[in-house]
Amino acid sequence: MMKFNFPLIATLAVLGTACADNQESLIVLLAPAWDTPGECLIQASSEISLPYGILDLSYGTPYAMPAILLNNAAEQGANDNNSGVVSNEIQLLDADVDLTMAQAPDIIDDLRATNGGLVSFNVPLSQNSLLPGASAGVLVEVIPQQTSAALADAIMAQFGPEAKLTVEAHVQFHASRSGNNIGKLGGIDAREFSFPISVCFGCLGSCATCPAAMCPVGNSEWAGGICGNAQDFTVYPAACDPPG
Repeated sequence: MMKFNFPLIATLAVLGTACADNQESLIVLLAPAWDTPGECLIQASSEISLPYGILDLSYGTPYAMPAILLNNAAEQGANDNNSGVVSNEIQLLDADVDLTMAQAPDIIDDLRATNGGLVSFNVPLSQNSLLPGASAGVLVEVIPQQTSAALADAIMAQFGPEAKLTVEAHVQFHASRSGNNIGKLGGIDAREFSFPISVCFGCLGSCATCPAAMCPVGNSEWAGGICGNAQDFTVYPAACDPPG
């Protein structure tokens, strides 16, 4: 079976903040395209966006969304506020995720009724201290493994194995201003970022690089995808050659 272990934070650069929400201190620039197929890395300087994700539900893996965050505040040093600290240095905290599916809202409604945590949940982030003025690349599991399995069962039952639907992940990142995190006083909330993920059955799997293009009998080990998940790139039997 595929391994699901992948880092929550892939790459990190510096960020900062001034006054919180009303000045758009923390901005989600884009979901960047993967720099190298198969490598679970995010370049914080990337300017090429990933228009949508793909998750092959046949493999039961999560989906990890890449994102680049930017601090839009001017730099303010310790000497500017007489506090002895850089007041617009921030710490990333977590992200709230809410899933919708415009093509089949009843599926999300049913999952929410069964277990609300399948479709609305919080993802902790590594609480790195980030300086002002630049960007940070982060990786957030927006469709957890349990949700992936529940979606697979519900979509298969209602639409069958040929279904290809889109799940929308609505993500809001949260941070705090270093040295001022009492209650919500130092809280920073990014504007909600929505990212579409196409879900399907068998759309990423391929045995084209196997001998005679035949899948090995009884194969259970798969490679490819990204970040250990059956997402965004071809998934193939580990015993076969990787796609060209």
